[in-house]
Amino acid sequence: MELLHLDNHQKISDYLNGVSLANTFFASPIMLNTFLNKPGFCVYGVQDKSEKYIFIQKEGTKELRFLFKEFPDEVVEFLKKEFNPPYIAYNELVINPEKENQNIEEDAFVFIEKTLEFNDGSIRRKYNSALKNNTALVVKDFSEEDKKNLKAFWETWSTQKSERSETFIRHTDHDERFFELYTDKDFYGKCFYDGEVLVAYTILVPLHGNVCLGAFNKCLRGYTQLGLEVFVERLKIAQKLGYEKISIAGAINLFKKQFKDIEYMPVYCYELCRDESFKTKNANGYSTVLLR
Repeated sequence: MELLHLDNHQKISDYLNGVSLANTFFASPIMLNTFLNKPGFCVYGVQDKSEKYIFIQKEGTKELRFLFKEFPDEVVEFLKKEFNPPYIAYNELVINPEKENQNIEEDAFVFIEKTLEFNDGSIRRKYNSALKNNTALVVKDFSEEDKKNLKAFWETWSTQKSERSETFIRHTDHDERFFELYTDKDFYGKCFYDGEVLVAYTILVPLHGNVCLGAFNKCLRGYTQLGLEVFVERLKIAQKLGYEKISIAGAINLFKKQFKDIEYMPVYCYELCRDESFKTKNANGYSTVLLR
């Protein structure tokens, strides 16, 4: 059995080459590397003969999270001996494990062509309103040159969010890490400018086959339906590239839930084992929480 520390994008991409994975958020090597190859997390692969498995170690707690598919008993025992983890859970399973203690979330996929037909009257009216009222904005392809404007954008975005919610916690760290690791040759994106000021950006990355992944989508307040305009612009990029569906991960907010031409894929997780001394945030554990 071979154990590999997949500590950069190239290692993850090479390891997963030829491995069939469902279209979950972390099935993208770019997202796996961005979100989980950072201080406090390690990405590993373990190969048993011709079968490859991938998992995460949380360095602070030493727990392991097995991803995408269930591991054979012999692989589980091997990893227990190697890491002595106090806790193991499965995440990102797309085949129902049928466990009593499992939790289910749903990944959402928007049908690109149907959505861009604007048969939904509500979406069509909002989009037309955006086009009518946001004429001062300039839309351009995201390039390396635009990165110099991101820091100011994130500061304004965080300020606007905190003004609307006393409990807001800034969460641009994954955006920041993404733009540090990848160039405009690795992704497709658009940005919106009001004069010299960056007011929105949207990024998509390849996933598998005819499906791409909506990686990041942020905009400032003060414009008419700008979030929707930015989202539609991303759909247009995906359509031009030949994609049929775009993953928007969990449809967890009202903005995402407004789209009707959408399908959902259940994603399962469950706790496999734990030491009695290992404490979780609630009585039922927290096996749903990877970085979703």
